[in-house]
Amino acid sequence: MDALLEANGAARIGAPLALLLAAQATRDPHRIALTLPDQSLTRAELDQRSNQRARQLQRAGVGHDDVVLFALPNGAAYYEYVYGVWKLGATPI
Repeated sequence: MDALLEANGAARIGAPLALLLAAQATRDPHRIALTLPDQSLTRAELDQRSNQRARQLQRAGVGHDDVVLFALPNGAAYYEYVYGVWKLGATPI
């Protein structure tokens, strides 16, 4: 993962966002990644939950280059699914 980051921590151009977020979760897992009115998630929590969502989506047939439409309220689950879709190489809309 460190190969994706510059010495100052900036993302390299073209690195997939899911890999960059995973690198952040590995480097600083206890830092807050998401703050909502009713809850906050650390980088590690968001990464773990997005892995679960990615597995759910993969079992449902979502794969690389697919487009996934969500009809979810703006909450933690929405961000978990978006991140999970990125991990599969698909596009959330």
